[in-house]
Parts: sequence; C-alpha cells; structure tokens
Amino acid sequence: MPRILSWRAKHPEMTVLHCCTLGRISGFWAANRTNSMHPSSIRLHWVRVPLWEPFRISNGEVSVKDAILVQIEAGGTTGWGEASPLAGSAYSGETPQSTWDFLRQRLVPALLEQPELDPLRCFERLSNFPGEPFAKAGLEGAVWDLYAQQSGVPLWFLLGGHKRPLASGATVGLMPDLSELLNPVQRFPRQGGMWTWCAPCAGASATFPSWWTQTRPTSSTTQAFSRNWTASTS
Repeated sequence: MPRILSWRAKHPEMTVLHCCTLGRISGFWAANRTNSMHPSSIRLHWVRVPLWEPFRISNGEVSVKDAILVQIEAGGTTGWGEASPLAGSAYSGETPQSTWDFLRQRLVPALLEQPELDPLRCFERLSNFPGEPFAKAGLEGAVWDLYAQQSGVPLWFLLGGHKRPLASGATVGLMPDLSELLNPVQRFPRQGGMWTWCAPCAGASATFPSWWTQTRPTSSTTQAFSRNWTASTS
C-alpha cells in the first residue's frame, strides 16, 4: 500500500489532497553516463489551487484547479512533471481522479517493474497503455526534467529549442453580459498577454484592426480580442 506523506505546499492557498510514495528502488548511476536513469523514488502529489475567478463554459464551471504533480528522484536530483486535467467532463473525458488512479495503478507500477528510465524511449513505453494522455504527459515530463537536471542543461536545449520570448494568451469564459466580459478582456493585454480568447457573450460582437488579420488569422478570430479592439452591442 502507498505510504501517505506530509507535504507542505509553497502556494499559501494550495490544498494537498493526497501525497503518496509508490515505490523505492536501489538507485545508482552508471560510471559512464548514458540516457538511462535509475530512480530512487517516485511520488505523486494531488493538489488543488483556487482560481482568481470562476471559469465558465457551456457545460460547467471550474473555480478550483486540480493538478497531479509527479516527482521522480534519482542520484540526489528531483524531476517534476504535471498532469493537469480539468475536473468533471467540461474539457475531456479524463478527470483528476482518473489520472490519479491511472498513474497509481498502471503507469508507475509498470515503470517500477523495469525502473531504468530513458527519456528517448519513455513515450514508446507509455504508448503501450491506451488512454489517459494527461497521466502520460505528467510522468514523461518528470522523466525529461530529471534528465535535463542530471545533464546540467535546460530542458528546452535537450529538445532542440531556442531561448526566446514565448507568446502568451488567456481564455475568458462565459459571462452573463458584455460589461462583465470587457473587464478581463481589458485587463489581460495590460498584463502583457499577446491575445485573449473569449467564449461567446450574448449581445456582443467585435471588430479588429487590419494588423490582426495580417498576422495570425485563425478560425476563432471572431471570438478573439487583442490589444487594439472595439466592441459593440447589437
């Protein structure tokens, strides 16, 4: 049976629902470093963080964000990954509970049977288990993070990326009227967001400057607000 551990969250409003150690193995590093790693322990942490404001879509509302944090230790180094499904069925068929169960009952036990971890083969190993992509992403992310730290280089470097600013965005859920919709839409660009995606609001429409359609046109342009926009009611 998993051993329940105490774990203090850094976020003052974070609630830790569960924390367990699923296995401990005799860990070691080969004298000649390869892609392979041998973890000494694997832990799962189920946490809940309250949102600044509820997020609403047509089939539900979310006010607290659940996340399953995967912690893998090897050679005095810790790698972290996150499996982050939304609660309920508002986004996908996966839920925090199903992700937690899949990690505990299937993925981690299978990994402990053959504990040698190779980040280049992790995806292949996890592909043998159908379903639950959030659980797989959390576990694989922890493996890659651990390998990056053991190698002494950033993860983006290992994946062939480049250090550069990343475009960011925000999604605004359903609002009862236009006045409540405009508040977050106006706030996010001032915080440095590149764009804001909005769920439809009754009685609202939007027009966009010419530069918007010349840069990144998408199928959801009519539901997107950017820095320079005007809104009108019909």
